[in-house]
Amino acid sequence: MDEPFKQAQADTRGDSVLATAVAIWRDVAVGLLFYALTTLIVVIALRQPSQRNAQPGEGKPPETAGAPFYWDGEHYLEIAEKGYTYAPKSLSSVAYFPLYPLSGRWLARCTGIPLRSAMIVVAHCFLAGAFVFLSIYARGRALAGPSIAARYAVLAFGVFPPTFFFRAAYTESSFLFLAVLAMLAMQRRWRPIFVAGIVGLATATRPVGVALVPVFCLYVWKTSPIWRVILARCLLVPVAMSGLLAYMTFQYFAFGDALAFAKTQDVWRFRPHSSAADKAIALACQEPLWTAYDSRSIAYWQRLEPNVSAEVNLAFANPVYFVLAVGLVIVGAGKRWLDLRETLLSALLILIPYVTRAYEMCMLSEGRFVAAAFPIYLVMGHILARLPAPYAALLIGLFVLFLAIYSSQFATGYMLI
Repeated sequence: MDEPFKQAQADTRGDSVLATAVAIWRDVAVGLLFYALTTLIVVIALRQPSQRNAQPGEGKPPETAGAPFYWDGEHYLEIAEKGYTYAPKSLSSVAYFPLYPLSGRWLARCTGIPLRSAMIVVAHCFLAGAFVFLSIYARGRALAGPSIAARYAVLAFGVFPPTFFFRAAYTESSFLFLAVLAMLAMQRRWRPIFVAGIVGLATATRPVGVALVPVFCLYVWKTSPIWRVILARCLLVPVAMSGLLAYMTFQYFAFGDALAFAKTQDVWRFRPHSSAADKAIALACQEPLWTAYDSRSIAYWQRLEPNVSAEVNLAFANPVYFVLAVGLVIVGAGKRWLDLRETLLSALLILIPYVTRAYEMCMLSEGRFVAAAFPIYLVMGHILARLPAPYAALLIGLFVLFLAIYSSQFATGYMLI
């Protein structure tokens, strides 16, 4: 009597494993397809020849770098070639975290390919991996909504206009890869030590990598007995911060200051120095948002990039993308499309750059920063899945248009940061 029952159980398990494998392979195919199609848009746009030199104060002329190494990419290339520099009162490369440029250097040395090519390969491998992991993760998180929501989420990430930076020689793709992998590991209930290692790598990629640390602590608290929570706080949290701690240790021995990466940020600014109290009041009143549209303010968008009209100007749009991301997180949390970990991660990835840099930098790069808060794409997926198909197609087409415009502007030398 037991044999047929055992055989049925074995067949059921076999069918389940096969179905899981098929679903994963389908996710891989979807992720790589969306990566290829959306990246093709950016690659074509980046082939535009540079049409102007940098203006005073904007950094090196584009001709010295070559797309996709403009602006921050030039600094990552310099780090990979020559290593780090630090001068307390000057713009210093220690502001840029090491995992991405060192990965490019190691690939170049191991394979013998040119360093520039190696850095592009690294950025795109990380990006392709991020698409795949996001596809797998989104399917696991979209079960409560329309089945197409997961696919829309991956597509929304691919065409969201500020993500053109993810195809350049920037660190965004490596950070996103590790952030999605860490959240996927938590979704699949990996052992905390492995999740901590992934988070540790993320903290070596961007300063906002620390946003994953409280999310990791929440994961341990929710999934482990109390004694393991205490042990994790004592042992695993340093592992989760290992990338940042290693970088601080390097700076201490190389430059005599473990916080050089943070102190040099004070030099990277568009707004004059002001007191901490003035900055706190300004942030509380959302001054960086509305002064971007005040023609009397030093933060006025047209002062930052005067050669591009408002409708296609990223300096004009950065506050819009910031508000959009905040709204998506609020909607996602309210509709329960985002769980507690995703809501916490999104909030931290949005608020950390805003609190630390939005005032000094007049909201520049905020669109790029919020684009790394990947749970917002889960919310976009749900919204797109619920819209009538023509409206969803119109919104995606609008994103594609601006993705191409920003990529073209970046390639032709305009200051998109």
